[in-house]
Amino acid sequence: MSVLSARHILGAKVYDMRGEKIGHVEDVGVDDASNEIVYATVECGGFLGLGSTHHPVPWSDLEYDEGQQRCVSRLTKQELQAPSYD
Repeated sequence: MSVLSARHILGAKVYDMRGEKIGHVEDVGVDDASNEIVYATVECGGFLGLGSTHHPVPWSDLEYDEGQQRCVSRLTKQELQAPSYD
């Protein structure tokens, strides 16, 4: 079993499978019964936090690349951008 520290996940850049930057992990949601990460909130776009959008992504759709210290998403930026919340 591999264990990641929250400091490695929060703020990690998120890329799609083609290597294009999507955004970064802003927050994570944890199941209080199992203590497992259920989703990550990915912040996309904007400048200095203005005009950015926030997208919940199932944790199962992300893979943390420890060597690159980033997350790789199975979703493209276009797939990720619907639905969203601000």
